[in-house]
Amino acid sequence: LPMVLAALRLMCGDKVVDRWQARLRQDDATDEPQEEDPSSDAELDEAAKEEAERKAREEEEEEKEARKVASKLAVLFVITPDSYHKSKRVADQVLKWCELSGAQCSIIPAPDVLVYTLAKYAEEKTGTSVTFHQI
Repeated sequence: LPMVLAALRLMCGDKVVDRWQARLRQDDATDEPQEEDPSSDAELDEAAKEEAERKAREEEEEEKEARKVASKLAVLFVITPDSYHKSKRVADQVLKWCELSGAQCSIIPAPDVLVYTLAKYAEEKTGTSVTFHQI
């Protein structure tokens, strides 16, 4: 997970990743969606409301651009079935981060499956075997 976060920070910027991190922490703290307090809106004057709306639009636009950039990131997370069944938390966190950021994600059950899959993909793209060369 730290490597995924580091890659997202490089690609999307600290500001957006920090915002996503706060959102995920809030989601973890409570599974219930939080409703906005209507009394706080009534207390804000018109200028403050406009400023808050402008800031929200800017943040939304930043996140949209960050998701576009992050969609180019491929996360290949290797975890054995036994490890996954013992503790799903790490894999679930990786999935949440990828879902939120727009990164492509695949949970792979073993390193040999990863190597095989990458070799097959390379063979499909190149039209030749990448694991066996005749001399």
